[in-house]
Amino acid sequence: MASTCSKAFAAFIEAFSRYLEVNGRRTLSIASATGQKEVKISLRALRRVHDPSTGFPLISDVVKVITACDPSRLHRAGLEIKEVNGEVFIIVPTNLLSELIRRDREGLVNLLLGDPS
Repeated sequence: MASTCSKAFAAFIEAFSRYLEVNGRRTLSIASATGQKEVKISLRALRRVHDPSTGFPLISDVVKVITACDPSRLHRAGLEIKEVNGEVFIIVPTNLLSELIRRDREGLVNLLLGDPS
């Protein structure tokens, strides 16, 4: 199971980093302009950038494994998975979003998985 958990976190980080590359600056700009303290990123948005060759056909499969393995891992990194009216969102504080956008993929992995360097 540990290997599956690691693969799920890697798949999540890959999809999340792709999302940030494409949409991060625009999302942060809108959130900042409207004074939002956090943003909700729909799991549907990550579905568009998820790579099924990670071993998980759907990004929702990735989230299911993550929440079964270690639901607090993303929370410790500052992210929250939340269901609202049947739709799943990744909740990201805007200050964290700003930090994640500034980092390259390796820095994103380190920040989300516990090495704050």
